[in-house]
Amino acid sequence: MPTASEPLTTTSSQPDTITNRNSPIVYGIGTMALMIMTQAFSGYYMFYYVDVLGLAVTLAAVVNVIYAIWDAVNDPLMGYISDNTRTRWGRRRPWLLAGLPFYLLVMVLFFSVPEPFR
Repeated sequence: MPTASEPLTTTSSQPDTITNRNSPIVYGIGTMALMIMTQAFSGYYMFYYVDVLGLAVTLAAVVNVIYAIWDAVNDPLMGYISDNTRTRWGRRRPWLLAGLPFYLLVMVLFFSVPEPFR
């Protein structure tokens, strides 16, 4: 055991936490690109609700809370369903293909709206 006057030295061969592949910093950098887009959208939609649509700030906050509750229930439920799906096409592909018509419908409806209303 080192005394108070001796420096503490380690002989561990593990790399520093920042350079470790499993460090939280590495995971954070990996999701940064996704979060930049998410935060830009969330900043814009509150502006859109309040300034463009003219909703009261409290009503816009209620919409945000309702979405958060829906997301908190829906995401784990759909994760459980897709994790337990067993088909010859895999676990995720049937759900992606089932959602494709709805995605295309939303895209067609969005791009058919005249430009001033987007």
